[in-house]
Amino acid sequence: MRINYFVKIFSIIWFAGFTVGSFSVSIGLLVSGKFFSPVYLISLVPIGAFYIFNYLFKKEVKLGKEILMQILEAKEI
Repeated sequence: MRINYFVKIFSIIWFAGFTVGSFSVSIGLLVSGKFFSPVYLISLVPIGAFYIFNYLFKKEVKLGKEILMQILEAKEI
């Protein structure tokens, strides 16, 4: 089981664009003298979302694999 290639490509493009955009805004704020802004926290959203989605996907793969093995009465190699 794996993620569809189109979903993977879209996610990579979206996360890269959002991350580059948010870090460029963060650098602009640092240059202007604002050392703390909510924008810094927003720039962490794509990183957190990636890890959450990755964890949940792997959890579902494991569950699906266990159910399939029970149905087929197979042993894992």
